[in-house]
Amino acid sequence: MNSQNPLHVQELLDNTIDFLSDSPATLLSCSIVARSWVYAAQSNLFRAPHVTTEAFFNHRTGIEREFCDVLTESPHLLRHVRELFIEEDDGDPEGVIARLCRLPFPRLETLIVGINHPLRWSETFRPILSLRTLRTLDLSTGGGFSPCVYFLTLCPSIQHLRLHCSGEDEKTPVVPHTLPLVQLKSLSVYFSTETYAEERHRLDPVGFYPFDLSKLKALAILTEYLVDLETLPNDARVASIQLLELNGLPSRRGVDLWGFTNLKILCLPFDHQLSNVCLTIATISTLPRLETVLFAMGTSLLNFNRIERKSIQEIDEIMSSLTNIPNPVQFEIRPTTLDAEKCLRAVFPLLVAKNKFGIVYRSLDMEESWRRELIDTL
Repeated sequence: MNSQNPLHVQELLDNTIDFLSDSPATLLSCSIVARSWVYAAQSNLFRAPHVTTEAFFNHRTGIEREFCDVLTESPHLLRHVRELFIEEDDGDPEGVIARLCRLPFPRLETLIVGINHPLRWSETFRPILSLRTLRTLDLSTGGGFSPCVYFLTLCPSIQHLRLHCSGEDEKTPVVPHTLPLVQLKSLSVYFSTETYAEERHRLDPVGFYPFDLSKLKALAILTEYLVDLETLPNDARVASIQLLELNGLPSRRGVDLWGFTNLKILCLPFDHQLSNVCLTIATISTLPRLETVLFAMGTSLLNFNRIERKSIQEIDEIMSSLTNIPNPVQFEIRPTTLDAEKCLRAVFPLLVAKNKFGIVYRSLDMEESWRRELIDTL
Protein backbone atom coordinates (compact mmCIF):
# COMPACT_ATOMS: atom_id res chain seq x y z
CA MET A 1 0.00 0.00 0.00
CA ASN A 2 1.46 3.30 -1.09
CA SER A 3 1.33 6.15 1.40
CA GLN A 4 2.23 9.71 0.51
CA ASN A 5 3.87 12.11 2.88
CA PRO A 6 1.30 14.92 3.59
CA LEU A 7 4.10 17.46 3.19
CA HIS A 8 4.38 16.39 -0.45
CA VAL A 9 0.72 17.22 -1.18
CA GLN A 10 0.91 20.82 -2.35
CA GLU A 11 -2.70 21.71 -1.52
CA LEU A 12 -2.35 20.49 2.08
CA LEU A 13 0.96 22.28 2.40
CA ASP A 14 -0.48 25.56 1.12
CA ASN A 15 -3.46 25.35 3.47
CA THR A 16 -1.18 24.67 6.43
CA ILE A 17 1.00 27.68 5.65
CA ASP A 18 -2.13 29.82 5.30
CA PHE A 19 -2.83 29.22 8.99
CA LEU A 20 0.42 31.07 9.76
CA SER A 21 -0.67 34.30 8.07
CA ASP A 22 -0.53 36.25 11.35
CA SER A 23 3.06 35.29 12.04
CA PRO A 24 5.49 36.99 9.61
CA ALA A 25 8.55 35.55 11.34
CA THR A 26 7.26 32.00 10.89
CA LEU A 27 6.37 32.68 7.27
CA LEU A 28 9.90 33.93 6.64
CA SER A 29 11.25 30.68 8.07
CA CYS A 30 8.87 28.65 5.90
CA SER A 31 10.02 30.45 2.76
CA ILE A 32 13.54 29.02 3.10
CA VAL A 33 12.61 25.42 3.96
CA ALA A 34 11.93 24.14 0.46
CA ARG A 35 11.11 25.40 -3.00
CA SER A 36 7.55 24.05 -2.72
CA TRP A 37 6.98 26.21 0.40
CA VAL A 38 8.07 29.50 -1.14
CA TYR A 39 4.97 30.54 -3.07
CA ALA A 40 2.51 30.03 -0.20
CA ALA A 41 4.80 31.75 2.29
CA GLN A 42 5.38 34.76 0.03
CA SER A 43 1.68 34.95 -0.80
CA ASN A 44 0.82 35.39 2.87
CA LEU A 45 3.71 37.74 3.58
CA PHE A 46 2.88 40.17 0.78
CA ARG A 47 -0.89 39.77 0.55
CA ALA A 48 -1.83 42.97 2.43
CA PRO A 49 1.11 45.27 3.25
CA HIS A 50 0.62 48.51 5.19
CA VAL A 51 2.84 51.43 4.22
CA THR A 52 2.81 54.70 6.16
CA THR A 53 5.04 57.76 5.96
CA GLU A 54 4.30 58.34 9.63
CA ALA A 55 6.91 55.66 10.29
CA PHE A 56 9.66 58.18 9.60
CA PHE A 57 8.64 60.08 12.70
CA ASN A 58 8.21 57.00 14.90
CA HIS A 59 11.73 55.51 14.95
CA ARG A 60 11.10 53.25 11.94
CA THR A 61 13.07 55.27 9.42
CA GLY A 62 13.89 53.29 6.31
CA ILE A 63 11.57 50.30 6.76
CA GLU A 64 9.06 51.48 4.15
CA ARG A 65 11.86 52.49 1.79
CA GLU A 66 13.45 49.04 2.10
CA PHE A 67 10.09 47.38 1.51
CA CYS A 68 9.63 49.42 -1.66
CA ASP A 69 13.16 48.47 -2.76
CA VAL A 70 12.31 44.78 -2.32
CA LEU A 71 9.21 45.06 -4.54
CA THR A 72 11.12 47.07 -7.15
CA GLU A 73 14.08 44.67 -7.32
CA SER A 74 11.90 41.53 -7.13
CA PRO A 75 8.89 42.28 -9.34
CA HIS A 76 7.66 38.67 -9.14
CA LEU A 77 6.50 39.50 -5.58
CA LEU A 78 3.98 42.01 -6.89
CA ARG A 79 1.64 39.19 -7.94
CA HIS A 80 1.03 38.36 -4.26
CA VAL A 81 -0.25 41.81 -3.30
CA ARG A 82 -4.06 41.73 -3.22
CA GLU A 83 -4.65 44.54 -0.71
CA LEU A 84 -2.50 47.62 -0.14
CA PHE A 85 -2.84 50.16 2.68
CA ILE A 86 -1.10 53.50 2.03
CA GLU A 87 -1.20 56.08 4.81
CA GLU A 88 0.27 59.55 4.37
CA ASP A 89 1.31 61.82 7.21
CA ASP A 90 3.00 65.17 6.53
CA GLY A 91 4.03 64.33 2.99
CA ASP A 92 6.26 61.69 1.47
CA PRO A 93 9.83 62.62 2.47
CA GLU A 94 11.40 59.46 1.07
CA GLY A 95 9.25 59.28 -2.07
CA VAL A 96 7.98 55.83 -1.04
CA ILE A 97 4.33 56.47 -1.87
CA ALA A 98 5.17 57.83 -5.31
CA ARG A 99 7.32 54.76 -6.07
CA LEU A 100 4.65 52.34 -4.86
CA CYS A 101 1.97 53.97 -6.98
CA ARG A 102 4.07 53.43 -10.11
CA LEU A 103 4.56 49.69 -9.53
CA PRO A 104 2.53 47.43 -11.88
CA PHE A 105 0.60 45.31 -9.35
CA PRO A 106 -1.00 42.61 -11.55
CA ARG A 107 -3.56 41.34 -8.98
CA LEU A 108 -4.26 44.28 -6.70
CA GLU A 109 -7.96 44.19 -5.75
CA THR A 110 -8.28 46.47 -2.72
CA LEU A 111 -6.63 49.83 -2.05
CA ILE A 112 -6.96 51.53 1.33
CA VAL A 113 -5.77 55.14 1.30
CA GLY A 114 -5.39 57.65 4.11
CA ILE A 115 -4.34 61.13 2.90
CA ASN A 116 -4.82 64.68 4.10
CA HIS A 117 -5.28 66.54 0.81
CA PRO A 118 -6.62 64.39 -2.09
CA LEU A 119 -6.10 67.09 -4.72
CA ARG A 120 -2.38 67.28 -4.03
CA TRP A 121 -2.07 63.51 -4.40
CA SER A 122 -4.23 62.94 -7.47
CA GLU A 123 -1.36 62.75 -9.96
CA THR A 124 0.77 60.62 -7.63
CA PHE A 125 -1.99 58.03 -7.24
CA ARG A 126 -3.14 58.10 -10.87
CA PRO A 127 -1.13 55.00 -11.99
CA ILE A 128 -2.33 52.73 -9.18
CA LEU A 129 -5.93 53.97 -9.27
CA SER A 130 -6.11 53.20 -12.98
CA LEU A 131 -5.27 49.49 -12.52
CA ARG A 132 -7.96 47.38 -14.15
CA THR A 133 -7.83 44.77 -11.38
CA LEU A 134 -8.76 47.29 -8.67
CA ARG A 135 -12.26 46.57 -7.34
CA THR A 136 -12.41 48.19 -3.88
CA LEU A 137 -11.26 51.63 -2.77
CA ASP A 138 -11.36 52.76 0.86
CA LEU A 139 -10.54 56.49 0.97
CA SER A 140 -10.12 58.37 4.26
CA THR A 141 -9.14 61.98 3.92
CA GLY A 142 -8.91 65.28 5.74
CA GLY A 143 -10.28 66.91 2.60
CA GLY A 144 -13.88 67.68 1.74
CA PHE A 145 -16.40 65.90 -0.47
CA SER A 146 -15.67 67.71 -3.75
CA PRO A 147 -11.89 67.04 -3.74
CA CYS A 148 -12.61 63.38 -2.99
CA VAL A 149 -14.95 63.04 -5.94
CA TYR A 150 -12.34 64.62 -8.21
CA PHE A 151 -9.75 62.16 -6.84
CA LEU A 152 -12.14 59.27 -7.50
CA THR A 153 -12.49 60.12 -11.20
CA LEU A 154 -9.12 58.39 -11.60
CA CYS A 155 -10.69 54.99 -10.74
CA PRO A 156 -12.20 53.38 -13.86
CA SER A 157 -12.70 49.86 -12.49
CA ILE A 158 -13.78 50.01 -8.85
CA GLN A 159 -17.07 48.44 -7.81
CA HIS A 160 -16.97 49.04 -4.06
CA LEU A 161 -16.32 52.49 -2.59
CA ARG A 162 -15.91 53.47 1.06
CA LEU A 163 -15.54 57.21 1.54
CA HIS A 164 -14.67 58.99 4.81
CA CYS A 165 -14.27 62.78 4.70
CA SER A 166 -13.41 64.86 7.74
CA GLY A 167 -12.43 68.25 6.32
CA GLU A 168 -13.69 71.31 4.52
CA ASP A 169 -14.54 71.57 0.85
CA GLU A 170 -12.07 73.47 -1.29
CA LYS A 171 -11.89 74.75 -4.84
CA THR A 172 -11.77 71.76 -7.14
CA PRO A 173 -11.05 71.46 -10.88
CA VAL A 174 -14.13 70.83 -12.99
CA VAL A 175 -14.71 67.15 -13.67
CA PRO A 176 -15.14 66.63 -17.45
CA HIS A 177 -18.52 65.06 -18.21
CA THR A 178 -17.04 62.93 -20.95
CA LEU A 179 -15.74 60.22 -18.63
CA PRO A 180 -17.19 56.71 -18.94
CA LEU A 181 -19.60 55.79 -16.15
CA VAL A 182 -18.35 53.43 -13.43
CA GLN A 183 -20.96 51.00 -12.09
CA LEU A 184 -20.80 50.80 -8.29
CA LYS A 185 -22.12 47.76 -6.43
CA SER A 186 -21.62 49.09 -2.91
CA LEU A 187 -21.15 52.54 -1.39
CA SER A 188 -20.31 53.57 2.16
CA VAL A 189 -20.20 57.28 2.99
CA TYR A 190 -19.25 59.13 6.17
CA PHE A 191 -18.58 62.74 7.13
CA SER A 192 -17.29 63.59 10.59
CA THR A 193 -18.14 67.29 10.47
CA GLU A 194 -21.36 69.25 10.79
CA THR A 195 -20.21 71.65 8.08
CA TYR A 196 -22.35 69.69 5.62
CA ALA A 197 -25.55 70.07 7.62
CA GLU A 198 -26.48 73.11 5.54
CA GLU A 199 -25.11 71.83 2.22
CA ARG A 200 -26.14 68.21 2.00
CA HIS A 201 -25.03 66.22 -1.00
CA ARG A 202 -27.47 63.81 -2.56
CA LEU A 203 -26.81 60.46 -4.13
CA ASP A 204 -27.33 61.73 -7.64
CA PRO A 205 -25.41 61.49 -10.96
CA VAL A 206 -24.11 65.05 -10.53
CA GLY A 207 -22.77 64.63 -6.99
CA PHE A 208 -21.05 61.28 -7.59
CA TYR A 209 -20.18 61.50 -11.29
CA PRO A 210 -18.65 59.45 -12.92
CA PHE A 211 -20.06 56.75 -10.65
CA ASP A 212 -23.33 55.15 -11.69
CA LEU A 213 -25.50 54.34 -8.64
CA SER A 214 -28.47 52.96 -10.57
CA LYS A 215 -27.65 49.31 -9.71
CA LEU A 216 -26.27 49.79 -6.23
CA LYS A 217 -26.63 46.60 -4.12
CA ALA A 218 -25.37 47.86 -0.76
CA LEU A 219 -25.53 51.33 0.78
CA ALA A 220 -24.13 52.43 4.14
CA ILE A 221 -24.90 55.96 5.32
CA LEU A 222 -22.84 56.49 8.43
CA THR A 223 -23.70 60.13 9.08
CA GLU A 224 -26.67 62.42 8.56
CA TYR A 225 -24.56 65.21 7.14
CA LEU A 226 -23.83 63.78 3.70
CA VAL A 227 -27.17 62.65 2.38
CA ASP A 228 -30.63 64.13 2.69
CA LEU A 229 -32.31 61.07 4.15
CA GLU A 230 -35.76 62.60 3.78
CA THR A 231 -35.55 62.50 -0.03
CA LEU A 232 -33.67 59.19 -0.30
CA PRO A 233 -36.73 56.85 -0.50
CA ASN A 234 -38.16 59.01 -3.31
CA ASP A 235 -35.19 58.14 -5.51
CA ALA A 236 -36.14 55.32 -7.89
CA ARG A 237 -32.58 53.99 -7.81
CA VAL A 238 -32.85 52.82 -4.19
CA ALA A 239 -35.08 50.00 -5.43
CA SER A 240 -31.95 48.01 -6.37
CA ILE A 241 -30.49 48.16 -2.83
CA GLN A 242 -30.53 44.86 -0.92
CA LEU A 243 -28.35 45.83 2.05
CA LEU A 244 -28.95 49.15 3.83
CA GLU A 245 -26.96 50.35 6.84
CA LEU A 246 -28.09 53.55 8.55
CA ASN A 247 -25.85 54.70 11.34
CA GLY A 248 -26.44 58.46 11.25
CA LEU A 249 -30.17 58.98 11.49
CA PRO A 250 -31.37 62.59 11.40
CA SER A 251 -32.45 64.16 14.69
CA ARG A 252 -36.10 63.82 15.73
CA ARG A 253 -37.09 61.89 12.62
CA GLY A 254 -36.41 58.57 11.00
CA VAL A 255 -36.23 57.29 7.42
CA ASP A 256 -39.30 56.08 5.57
CA LEU A 257 -38.19 52.81 4.00
CA TRP A 258 -41.07 52.33 1.57
CA GLY A 259 -38.90 52.99 -1.52
CA PHE A 260 -36.45 50.12 -0.80
CA THR A 261 -38.63 47.46 -2.40
CA ASN A 262 -35.83 44.87 -2.80
CA LEU A 263 -34.23 45.37 0.61
CA LYS A 264 -33.19 42.08 2.27
CA ILE A 265 -30.95 43.19 5.14
CA LEU A 266 -31.38 46.31 7.29
CA CYS A 267 -28.70 47.39 9.79
CA LEU A 268 -29.58 50.03 12.36
CA PRO A 269 -27.71 51.63 15.29
CA PHE A 270 -28.60 50.86 18.88
CA ASP A 271 -27.55 54.00 20.73
CA HIS A 272 -28.81 57.30 22.14
CA GLN A 273 -30.70 57.95 18.87
CA LEU A 274 -33.08 55.08 19.54
CA SER A 275 -36.18 57.28 19.20
CA ASN A 276 -35.13 57.94 15.58
CA VAL A 277 -34.74 54.19 15.07
CA CYS A 278 -38.32 53.69 16.26
CA LEU A 279 -39.58 56.09 13.61
CA THR A 280 -37.63 54.14 10.97
CA ILE A 281 -38.69 50.61 11.88
CA ALA A 282 -42.33 51.71 11.96
CA THR A 283 -42.15 51.59 8.13
CA ILE A 284 -40.57 48.10 7.90
CA SER A 285 -43.91 46.45 7.16
CA THR A 286 -43.80 48.05 3.69
CA LEU A 287 -40.77 45.96 2.68
CA PRO A 288 -41.91 42.74 0.94
CA ARG A 289 -38.48 41.04 0.69
CA LEU A 290 -36.90 41.95 4.00
CA GLU A 291 -35.24 38.91 5.63
CA THR A 292 -33.00 40.23 8.39
CA VAL A 293 -32.95 43.22 10.76
CA LEU A 294 -29.67 43.77 12.58
CA PHE A 295 -29.10 46.20 15.44
CA ALA A 296 -25.41 47.13 15.71
CA MET A 297 -24.77 47.38 19.43
CA GLY A 298 -21.01 47.99 19.40
CA THR A 299 -20.09 49.14 22.91
CA SER A 300 -23.45 50.82 23.57
CA LEU A 301 -24.18 48.34 26.36
CA LEU A 302 -21.49 50.10 28.37
CA ASN A 303 -23.81 53.14 28.42
CA PHE A 304 -27.02 51.16 28.58
CA ASN A 305 -28.55 53.35 31.30
CA ARG A 306 -28.43 56.35 28.94
CA ILE A 307 -30.56 54.60 26.32
CA GLU A 308 -34.25 55.45 26.40
CA ARG A 309 -36.13 52.54 27.95
CA LYS A 310 -39.37 53.77 26.40
CA SER A 311 -37.82 53.45 22.95
CA ILE A 312 -36.54 49.95 23.76
CA GLN A 313 -40.05 48.91 24.73
CA GLU A 314 -41.42 50.39 21.51
CA ILE A 315 -38.86 48.48 19.42
CA ASP A 316 -39.79 45.28 21.25
CA GLU A 317 -43.48 45.80 20.46
CA ILE A 318 -42.99 46.77 16.81
CA MET A 319 -40.48 44.05 15.89
CA SER A 320 -42.33 41.26 17.71
CA SER A 321 -45.56 42.09 15.87
CA LEU A 322 -44.05 41.92 12.37
CA THR A 323 -44.94 38.88 10.29
CA ASN A 324 -43.06 39.68 7.07
CA ILE A 325 -39.53 38.96 8.42
CA PRO A 326 -38.58 35.24 8.40
CA ASN A 327 -35.39 35.50 10.51
CA PRO A 328 -35.03 36.50 14.18
CA VAL A 329 -34.09 40.09 14.97
CA GLN A 330 -30.31 40.08 15.50
CA PHE A 331 -28.29 42.15 17.96
CA GLU A 332 -24.63 42.44 16.97
CA ILE A 333 -22.36 42.99 19.97
CA ARG A 334 -18.68 42.76 20.85
CA PRO A 335 -17.45 39.48 22.39
CA THR A 336 -15.89 41.46 25.27
CA THR A 337 -19.23 42.86 26.42
CA LEU A 338 -20.03 40.99 29.65
CA ASP A 339 -23.55 39.67 30.35
CA ALA A 340 -24.76 41.20 27.08
CA GLU A 341 -27.20 38.46 26.13
CA LYS A 342 -28.73 38.30 29.60
CA CYS A 343 -29.15 42.08 29.66
CA LEU A 344 -30.78 42.23 26.23
CA ARG A 345 -33.14 39.33 26.86
CA ALA A 346 -34.43 41.15 29.92
CA VAL A 347 -35.44 44.27 27.97
CA PHE A 348 -36.89 42.50 24.90
CA PRO A 349 -39.36 40.03 26.50
CA LEU A 350 -41.80 39.97 23.56
CA LEU A 351 -39.10 39.10 21.00
CA VAL A 352 -37.78 36.38 23.31
CA ALA A 353 -41.27 34.94 23.93
CA LYS A 354 -41.95 34.67 20.18
CA ASN A 355 -38.50 33.19 19.37
CA LYS A 356 -37.61 36.26 17.30
CA PHE A 357 -34.54 37.23 19.34
CA GLY A 358 -30.96 36.50 18.24
CA ILE A 359 -27.45 37.44 19.39
CA VAL A 360 -24.44 37.72 17.08
CA TYR A 361 -20.97 38.17 18.60
CA ARG A 362 -18.53 39.94 16.27
CA SER A 363 -15.28 41.78 16.85
CA LEU A 364 -14.46 44.85 14.76
CA ASP A 365 -12.37 42.76 12.34
CA MET A 366 -15.06 40.10 12.08
CA GLU A 367 -17.70 42.78 11.47
CA GLU A 368 -15.79 44.24 8.53
CA SER A 369 -15.06 40.86 6.92
CA TRP A 370 -18.68 39.75 7.42
CA ARG A 371 -19.98 42.81 5.61
CA ARG A 372 -17.52 42.33 2.73
CA GLU A 373 -18.52 38.70 2.28
CA LEU A 374 -22.19 39.62 2.51
CA ILE A 375 -21.91 42.25 -0.20
CA ASP A 376 -20.18 39.72 -2.48
CA THR A 377 -23.21 37.40 -2.21
CA LEU A 378 -25.77 40.03 -3.23
